[in-house]
Order: sequence, then C-alpha cells, then structure tokens
Amino acid sequence: VACCLLGLGRPGAMPGAEKKTRKEKAAVAAKGRAAPGVNKYMPDQSRNAHASIAASSGAQKLLKRAALLQTLLARKESAETRIRLAEIWIELNQSKYHGAARETLETCLKLDPGDAMCARRVLAPLLLSFGEHEAAAALLAQYSNDTSAVMLCCGLLLSLAEHAEAEGEEEEEESQARADSAFERLFACNWQACALLAATARGESPIPEQTVSELREARIAKLASAGGWPEVGGVSEAILLSEVFSGCAGVGGEEEEAEGTCEDAWPGLEGAAVWLSAMTLGKYGEAGEGGGCARPARASAARGDEKRHVRVLEAVLGEVFEELEMIVVEAAGEDEEEEGEEG
Repeated sequence: VACCLLGLGRPGAMPGAEKKTRKEKAAVAAKGRAAPGVNKYMPDQSRNAHASIAASSGAQKLLKRAALLQTLLARKESAETRIRLAEIWIELNQSKYHGAARETLETCLKLDPGDAMCARRVLAPLLLSFGEHEAAAALLAQYSNDTSAVMLCCGLLLSLAEHAEAEGEEEEEESQARADSAFERLFACNWQACALLAATARGESPIPEQTVSELREARIAKLASAGGWPEVGGVSEAILLSEVFSGCAGVGGEEEEAEGTCEDAWPGLEGAAVWLSAMTLGKYGEAGEGGGCARPARASAARGDEKRHVRVLEAVLGEVFEELEMIVVEAAGEDEEEEGEEG
C-alpha cells in the first residue's frame, strides 16, 4: 500500500478513452453495490421482495409526512418545517424529488439570508450530488465563515472535481495544492469524517443502519437548535457525514447498467475514493510497522456523543482502514493492468 500512495495523489487526470475504460471497469466492479434510489444500508434490497415491500411502505409513510408538512407550510411559513420537508425529499432518494428538495432549501435561504437554521448544510451536498458545482461553490463562498465539517467536506469534493478537470501542468499543480489544503482542513476538523468519507465513497457503509437512523432522526428533531448538527469533531458528526456523502464516487448498479441508464451518482468525482483513501492512509504508518502515527483504535468523541455510538464506530475502525487499503490496492492493480494492455 505504501508504494501505491505515492502514485495515486490525484483523481481523474487521464485521457478520455482511459477514463471510459476505468468507468466501465468501475461499473462492473460495482455490481451488487447500492443503486441510485435504493437504501444503501439494506443489503440486497433490489433483489429481495420483502425488502422491496418494506421500502415501498416506508416511502408511502414519508410521502404522507411530506403532505402534512406542506399543509403546515400553507398555513404558516417556517424554515424549520421547510428543512424537515427537504429532508424527506432527500431521504426518498429518487431523482424526481430532488428538484423539490432544492427549491425548498433555496426558499429557506431567500427568506432568511442569515440562515439561522443552517439549510445551507443540507443544500450544499445536494447540489454536489447533482453535479451543480458552480452553484455549490457559490453557496460555500456566500457562507465562507461556516467551517463545519459538512461544509469542509463539500469544499474538499469541489476541489477534487476541479482538479479532475485541470489542464496543463500549472493548473494541475494549483488545483492539487487546493485539494491538499482542503483535505488538511477537514482532517484537522474531524479525522473520523475523512476515514468514513473515503470508506463509504463507493456506496457501502460499515455503520449499522439503525445507528445512522437514530442519529439522523435526532438531528432532525433538534432542528430548532442551530440546525440540529452535532458537535464538530465527534463521532455523531462523522457518522452523519458518511451517510450524507455515501456513494460520492459510486456508479449505478447492475439493473441500471442493464437498462443503459448507469450514471455517476455524483458527477465529476470519479477517482475520489482512491484519492481520499490514499490521503487518509498517508496520515498513518503501515499496519504493523513503526512509520508514521499508529492507526487509531479509539474514536475521538465530542460533547454530546453517546457512548453506544462511540462503541459502534470503534468496533468498525479496523474494517474502515482495511477498506481504504483495498480501494488503493485495487486502483493500483487496475493501473498495472492498463499499462500491461498498452504495452
């Protein structure tokens, strides 16, 4: 892995034909991963009839809640109600509701430019998932004083998308420096978020769905309190961010590929999983060796983190770092295979 780290410093800088080949291989490797519109944390949901029925029932409940919230908004304008409504549109995880989520959140910002409810922290990742990089960058610039981990994550992913499009040596070096700086800021803010962001970038998560659901519901329930976001630098924040950005470097699943509708889940971020994994691993020494800092076995809890959630993260930290290693090694193997084909 140490040898691979030196050669995988940036994503996406490859000729068009090679990008297509890499994407086709990624699509094949992604078979069995979560497809867009499918709950990533329920294994085999797309193939399991009982899971499909449960998902349909859950969607109906969400739509009923959305209808109720829309009725409440018709009676009285409320930023809190709007954010709750947008969260439902996003949780439904279907493209036909994405426009409604975006419009709902942008209305919040128009009615309250100061954004006391932190609607921006929901909108920024949503814009990135659409590939609306200019709009996301403008939002980050508008609220540049917000140094929360979710906004730092957005800034990092934007810098990676920019770096992937860089042309010429000077532009590549400048965008590389911006990406490196963005990573350092996020790592200093919450190293656990960096590790989970990389580990879940392909659409799978080691965190149990029950834990994710508990934290998501707790955050939404506390919307009236500074947007409901947990303490910066802690376990709850990292787990929530891993859900928000899960699949940011993923591709469509087997069904979408067969139908010819397989698309990037987060346009412009191909290669992000490799870069994030290499950068995170580079902060620590090799497993079992003395170089660098030892990989953490304990989580860094913040005020408000519950002990049971801390235990959940600590139980999977080893698995998380193993996943990062696998991502880097697989990428190095693909590079060697392509070089062999060219030779």
